[in-house]
Amino acid sequence: MYILSVHESHDSSMALLKDGKVLLNLSHERLSHTKHCRGIHLFASKIREYTDYIDTVVISTLHNTFSQINLPFFANHCRFNFGKQLDYSAFHHLSHAYLAFKHSNFDDAIVFVLDGAGSEKPEIHYHGSPLKECESVYRISKNMTKCIHKSYVGPRSEDFEFPDEVGGIDRRIGIGMAYAGVTEGLGFGGLEEGKTMGLSAYATEEQIDSIPQLVNISKGSDSDKFKLFRNGRNLGYCSALIDIPKELHIEYAGRIQRDFEEYIIQLVHYTIHRTGCRNIVLSGGCFLNCVANYKLRKSLPPEFNIFVEPISGDDGIALGNAFMANDMVNYENQKLTTLYLGGQIKYEYSLNDDESESSSTPKEIAQLISEGNCVAISQGRSESGPRALGNRSILFDPRDKDGKDKVNKIKKREYFRPFAATVLLENCQQWFDMDSLDESPYMTYAVDVLPGKSKIIPAVTHVNNTCRIQTLKQEQNKNYYELINEFYKLTDVPMVLNTSFNLAGDTMVETIEDALRTLRNSELEYLYLPEIKKLIHVPNK
Repeated sequence: MYILSVHESHDSSMALLKDGKVLLNLSHERLSHTKHCRGIHLFASKIREYTDYIDTVVISTLHNTFSQINLPFFANHCRFNFGKQLDYSAFHHLSHAYLAFKHSNFDDAIVFVLDGAGSEKPEIHYHGSPLKECESVYRISKNMTKCIHKSYVGPRSEDFEFPDEVGGIDRRIGIGMAYAGVTEGLGFGGLEEGKTMGLSAYATEEQIDSIPQLVNISKGSDSDKFKLFRNGRNLGYCSALIDIPKELHIEYAGRIQRDFEEYIIQLVHYTIHRTGCRNIVLSGGCFLNCVANYKLRKSLPPEFNIFVEPISGDDGIALGNAFMANDMVNYENQKLTTLYLGGQIKYEYSLNDDESESSSTPKEIAQLISEGNCVAISQGRSESGPRALGNRSILFDPRDKDGKDKVNKIKKREYFRPFAATVLLENCQQWFDMDSLDESPYMTYAVDVLPGKSKIIPAVTHVNNTCRIQTLKQEQNKNYYELINEFYKLTDVPMVLNTSFNLAGDTMVETIEDALRTLRNSELEYLYLPEIKKLIHVPNK
């Protein structure tokens, strides 16, 4: 049985299942090269690679109670026939929650979903506009899904003064909107909260304390209520904290990050105290904040189990919907074992006259990296979600004291953006404070670098002495593991700097053509293709 799920919004995505197995999970931006793009038409050729008949098609869009996707037109465009149609547009947060719960492999869990805004609550309006969910907490097991808490955001306006309750529904601005508002006020674009997180690390405690609390977290039984203030006024839906003075950007970034961390820690502790459940699952765009995830992990006793969904953004909605539709027929175990669920790279390419390729081994590539060269790697299927995990990555020597500046220059990124490290799992405890974490295979945590180690790996150590890590076992990615292991033999450092294979403003590469185009338009010179044991050299013009 084939199930196709298509979600259209920012970060449009698709998922194709056959008999409960994920055949393909892909974001539209990987095909359009427009970040966070809206659209579904480019999925057509991908679907046809697998089947021309779909048993069940699930469609959804963001905010709308019912999808506006013209399914017959889309099916005709994709040249497939279909049986049943389902519309899951009203289940945005439930989809986030269900995806994460299924991936966690817990039998029973409390699932927290935090984002900017999800599905509308059509029966409740305020000032003529429907409320939208911004925070949900579910208790989920194999035989039960129960919403135990839900909050909503209201209309986009800075003039409204909202009561704490609207029509009996808990209503607040939403922590996701608060963070987005500050991000916009700092001059970053939409959905670029990661930049605010990176910048926040530069703020000292004194600088943070110099800014009045942006998120007012009250105490008591309503411990998770808050409002975002500007000039003493509640910002409601939060269009932006506009006109933040340039000289205070670091302070404001640090302030909202600290408030965000305190808020989610308080929310989780308050909820688990009420429920007694020790399995915690996190999903929704807010939990792409790997710094806060680590702070939350450290705040809990080791007997609590946490799973952070790596496809927490809206690019995971299609897959969550597909799982829900499949389980209506047959409940499947969907424990997450890999994120290599995207398109398979095809080695059909041609080189320009001044470009060359040669046979190469992992040892030779490790040597090239150890000599200060940036090397891109492309292999297999692309990664689902926003993190590069060794199949569409740019690699560099973590020991280079100027490494961050060099790679940021190549990628054309801001100076304050940090870089991740992929570290061999068996060695990670000697380099990083893992707290009670056994592993971090999907880059969902930014952990502390152990004392004395940051000076050895300055290129991947952020200014606050943290590093977003991907732990790696050989069975997870054999070619990538062998390369890092060879680098370890050469340098005594069991890791490499790992960043996504793209330039600023572009999306992660998907195809070999994308990879070559990126090299030809940047200072990158080397592309390693481990599956065919080739190294391509594109001279830097």
